Amino acid sequence: MIFRRVGTRLRASFMERHGARGWMTCLGILGMALLVASSALAQATPYYGWTAPPEFEGLKNPTPASVESVAVGERIFEQRCIQCHGVKGDGEGEAAESLRVPPGDLTDKKRMNGYSDGTLFWKIQVGRGEMPPWQLVLKEPDIWHVINYIRGFTGTAK
Repeated sequence: MIFRRVGTRLRASFMERHGARGWMTCLGILGMALLVASSALAQATPYYGWTAPPEFEGLKNPTPASVESVAVGERIFEQRCIQCHGVKGDGEGEAAESLRVPPGDLTDKKRMNGYSDGTLFWKIQVGRGEMPPWQLVLKEPDIWHVINYIRGFTGTAK
């Protein structure tokens, strides 16, 4: 065994004491630390380029905006969206103040007219920042019902 003098004590090198398994453990711990650090950095950086891919922009809502569809959309909105987007859809929900990026104002007619049904579908589906990806919770028809409901805030049904 090769020893190095450290202060007044003799100590074997790390490799001699722990072998390759020790190095692999250290690399694994370092890798996990880098992963956690990069994840924290990614969450701290707001994502501004929230543009739907071209294949979604042309999508039309396959669910007619019937009374039943709007009622289902309202129920889902009240369960999942109202905390941030607010009762009126104006982005003034109870949780809105605690968010880094303010929730969208669904009552802004100009803004809502600029979004196709497919764009809204994609944004709801994938989420952004603190808005969760609802595709993990809601089925596609449910998202279309929500779109029918939120279009009612401005009367921008397409």
